[in-house]
Amino acid sequence: MLATAQTALSAAFTADLDAALGAVGIDVLTIIAEYGPAQLEVTVAPHWGVATADAAATLKGAVKEVAAAHGLAATSVTRPFPTAGGAACGGHLNLSLWAGWGAGDSAGGFNLLHDAAAPAGLSTLSRHLLAGLLAHGHGLSALLAPTVNCYTGRSGLDGWAPATSCWGVDNRSACVRVKPPPAPPPAPASVAANAGPPAAGDAAAAAAATPPLGGGTYIECRQPSAAASPHVALAAVVAAGADGLRRRLRHGLPPPVGGSVYDAVRGCGAAAVGGLLPADLPAALAALAADRRLTGALGEPFVRWFMAVKAAELHDWEGGGGGVTAAAGRRGGRGTTRSWRGGCMPRCCDPRRFSLLSGQLGHVHSHGWHRWSTHPSRLAQSRAPPPSGWAPPG
Repeated sequence: MLATAQTALSAAFTADLDAALGAVGIDVLTIIAEYGPAQLEVTVAPHWGVATADAAATLKGAVKEVAAAHGLAATSVTRPFPTAGGAACGGHLNLSLWAGWGAGDSAGGFNLLHDAAAPAGLSTLSRHLLAGLLAHGHGLSALLAPTVNCYTGRSGLDGWAPATSCWGVDNRSACVRVKPPPAPPPAPASVAANAGPPAAGDAAAAAAATPPLGGGTYIECRQPSAAASPHVALAAVVAAGADGLRRRLRHGLPPPVGGSVYDAVRGCGAAAVGGLLPADLPAALAALAADRRLTGALGEPFVRWFMAVKAAELHDWEGGGGGVTAAAGRRGGRGTTRSWRGGCMPRCCDPRRFSLLSGQLGHVHSHGWHRWSTHPSRLAQSRAPPPSGWAPPG
């Protein structure tokens, strides 16, 4: 009932947002109220490859512009109200891997992550990819949760955000959630009836085409915060999954976690369910620096730039006091906003470099949803100081 009331209160805003995004070719699937104060969840239709990040970046800008036109302030900061309950603002990324489509094949394609005869519909390739995401879960944290605020109320238990690097079948408390289809997907010959990319050479139609929604098993990476740069997040997740595919990591894939991951941590310890993810940004940056395969895939120039930006932001926190306060929150707004607004990458790192998947292993498509908070007054951002004794890297 409360969600219905909140949705009704934001009806004028969401109608204008839907129209604005539709005008630029972004298909909004749902806009609903969520658990946080003034929080809305937006889901968009899947896109091919880097167009996913383009759509997410456009969504971020559109939300803020439409909100301003309605006299509202919108933010994708993970926890804009640190003392309030409810879910943090996340940016979940859903992935599937296709053969045929995207390679000039107008006869249709097939989801390589799906195997109707396998448990949970997971193919061998999907297990490789899933193992890659978990193997790099700790290193991914700084890229997918890139601000101090991302760890405010998000790194503990029972917060609907990942606590450990684990997976589960339709498990919303896991870091990676496998979503099996309710029924077997169409056979390859009939998949062509869906709106897949057209034949090569038809650039205009190819730009407008989107992958199918009902194509079998797909994987939801629940680790990204809505504060993450969509292009950095997509590049990092694809790099981690590609490493799993290249090294055939499925044999190291742990069993899925059933039930609450948070209860499992309390009952048998975090080590039994993948180990706790970094609890703050300095720890996340240290994990990224230690993940040589991930940093190698992203490229040394980009990683050096990213670490320098984060070191500068962490330096801003020094002397900020011993806890999260309203004053610190207001003072932290600029730095927190800068980290996602300035999330564009230098020319040395282009997520299109990972489109090699389309030529070697299939074609990646993904879609995601983002949680936003809107409020008629300026939102105070909060932050916590780095641990005592921590020094910026380099």
